[in-house]
Amino acid sequence: MILTEEFLESNRSDRGGWNNSQCALLGVGWPPIRGWKKYVIGYDFPEETLRLFVEYGKSSPRGDLRKKMRQRGRNDLYKMDKKKGKARPWYIQKCGPVTIRKPNEEDKAYFPPETDAFLLTYEWRRARMAALKKYGAKCMCCGATPADGVRMHVDHIKPRKIYPQLALEPDNLQVLCEVCNHGKGNWDMTDWRPEQPEEIEDYVLAHLKSI
Repeated sequence: MILTEEFLESNRSDRGGWNNSQCALLGVGWPPIRGWKKYVIGYDFPEETLRLFVEYGKSSPRGDLRKKMRQRGRNDLYKMDKKKGKARPWYIQKCGPVTIRKPNEEDKAYFPPETDAFLLTYEWRRARMAALKKYGAKCMCCGATPADGVRMHVDHIKPRKIYPQLALEPDNLQVLCEVCNHGKGNWDMTDWRPEQPEEIEDYVLAHLKSI
């Protein structure tokens, strides 16, 4: 069943808007961003999903049931995007969809940097591997390595959820162990990389070699 604007407007909750449970069914994060409707209108949702949308507008469930609905909404939109080959985010988070490159018709699915699905993309895994090759598999904060029984993470110095445009920027990546990366979180922006020596001008380098 195609979701229309008329359907949304006619099935508002008792408070006059749309509640958390209704948005979760459509794969929309909470609180919904401005303009969220344009990302779901026109999709062919399962009839059961829209039936629950009407039902939950009158009585909103909570707890584990809401979590299951949110995951269901994500999966539904992901399948629809992949089937249609649309280059748009399949899960709209509260910070909004942010692009790091211009989508094209060949994109089967497009995941904004601030979503967890971004970490599964080829672009990110390629950037991650480049950082590991450049710095090595050693925590730049505590010095731990895989030999110490810890997992190594490639961390965004400036968090991707705050600076999505820097998600694939090599200068924004550093290697941390799982413990240090978890402690750093999204609130700290400490650069633990060792200071890089200043680049020597080519003409100076040529002169030194000639001595």
